[in-house]
Amino acid sequence: MWLLQCAWSLGADQAMRPVQRVLAMRAAVIRRFGPPDVFEVCEMPTPKIGPGKVLIRVQAAGINPIDWRIRNGSLRFVMPTRFPLVLGYDVSGVIIDVGAAVTDFKPGDEVFAFLDTFRQGGGYAELASVSAHVLAMKPGNLSHSEAAAVPLAATTALQALRDLGKIDGRSRVLINGASGGVGSFAVQIAKTYGADVTGVCGPNNLELVGQLGADRVIDYTKVDFIRENRHYDIVLDAVAKRSYPECRRVLKPRGHYISTVPSAKQFLHQAWTWLLRGRRSHTFFARPNGSDLLDLKDLIESGKLRPIVDRVYPLTEAGIAHAASEGGHVRGKLVLDLAVM
Repeated sequence: MWLLQCAWSLGADQAMRPVQRVLAMRAAVIRRFGPPDVFEVCEMPTPKIGPGKVLIRVQAAGINPIDWRIRNGSLRFVMPTRFPLVLGYDVSGVIIDVGAAVTDFKPGDEVFAFLDTFRQGGGYAELASVSAHVLAMKPGNLSHSEAAAVPLAATTALQALRDLGKIDGRSRVLINGASGGVGSFAVQIAKTYGADVTGVCGPNNLELVGQLGADRVIDYTKVDFIRENRHYDIVLDAVAKRSYPECRRVLKPRGHYISTVPSAKQFLHQAWTWLLRGRRSHTFFARPNGSDLLDLKDLIESGKLRPIVDRVYPLTEAGIAHAASEGGHVRGKLVLDLAVM
């Protein structure tokens, strides 16, 4: 039996002291850039927590495209990493220890979080150290697997639409990749603002995107939205399939094109549009924010927002999950279940 399990068996209210003696945890680790099979599940040191942090016993971890882009090395110039590396920015679990300065959370609390360790992640492990200010209590109507699908993708959708797109009830919004992780949340969040939403997806997901609230759904295999005579305040490209120059023709004069996938060309387009007035191109990275998670929690508990979980994998199948994510056509999110070993 793992030392972690021994510590947890003492009970949440007593776990604060014994967890300090846990020397190792299991994690899915990469020691070099490479294909999905580069993962190995092995023992790693228990994360340390400072005064403003908590230690979470991870029940589930979300998988995002940024994870496999880090793993395969395509972001190595944007996000330098150090090996061995534990990936993962989304977690849902139970607090088992708190730092001295933490007053809003206690051992035993069920929480979810968008990890604030920008270069290192850390979610694909039995334990994760997290700053208290990026935490929120887990939505009561979600399982841990469902909650782990929320933080990064939903925060990305919320911050992109609200902070960059300046969305409101008069906005006309197009979501490219509307059935994916960010896209499925973006459709729902845009509707909470009262916006007119067009979702673009493949033929197998037309019904799903309509059920999420899209006013209009486009099958990209039949209709090319940039050829239509229709203009948008916001084009959120959650799959980086259409560039700013292509989408410019369907943007209103002060419209915003937002990509969630960085590239050298996209950075150049962004810089160029900021030298001019009118349409804007943005490359967006979400920021961990506990307040935004609380807002998302409220939307989830009120029934206005729900995560779409395509499939749940055990930690030992992290590589298989990455291959599925990297292959595209995932409906919503993929999740690792840390309770199944």
